[in-house]
Amino acid sequence: MTVNELTFTGEGRVRTHFFGHTGHQLVGALYSNAEFAELNQRIRFVLENRRIARESGSWGVYYNFDQYLYESDEEEGRGLGVFGRFGASDGNPNLMQYFYSVGVGGTGMFAERPHDRFGIGYYYLDIRSPTLEGLLNSRSFFRDEWGFEAFYNVALTPWLLLTPDVQVIGPAQKREFRTRENVATAVVLGFRAQVVF
Repeated sequence: MTVNELTFTGEGRVRTHFFGHTGHQLVGALYSNAEFAELNQRIRFVLENRRIARESGSWGVYYNFDQYLYESDEEEGRGLGVFGRFGASDGNPNLMQYFYSVGVGGTGMFAERPHDRFGIGYYYLDIRSPTLEGLLNSRSFFRDEWGFEAFYNVALTPWLLLTPDVQVIGPAQKREFRTRENVATAVVLGFRAQVVF
């Protein structure tokens, strides 16, 4: 007897002191033995078998790190650092086969503004686009996605924070489903207020 639809996951995280400054390293993995719809489908298979093709099992691994390059106050978590992430999966049935992100961030970089924070980051998603193989042609639906974000968190008081934010996104969707027009790069401007209790 086989037990299906189980998911196993685990991760480990350690604190480091590279360059004499605080950092963290994290590694994780997951596996599922469930059955999923396969990303690539052939019309001929669907018509002959009266069902969509299936894929057994799925896995993923990931790695995260953050590392201060400069610390003005270790106990308060103030300083300047870098961070990054990497993830990989089997690419079928997962759409996201690889993921990368890197960035720079800081808190309390100026003595007169100890609660201000900022961050700049970039990510890239390697998409395994589903392909529909018809009787006469094939069609794929997605492309790789990328994005950039920058924010500055202005602490008007220790409990009132205002944050302007900008994001630039090259979306995974290639075309609008109804109009068939290409989906362009998006620019999103944001602004939020936060009250900290």
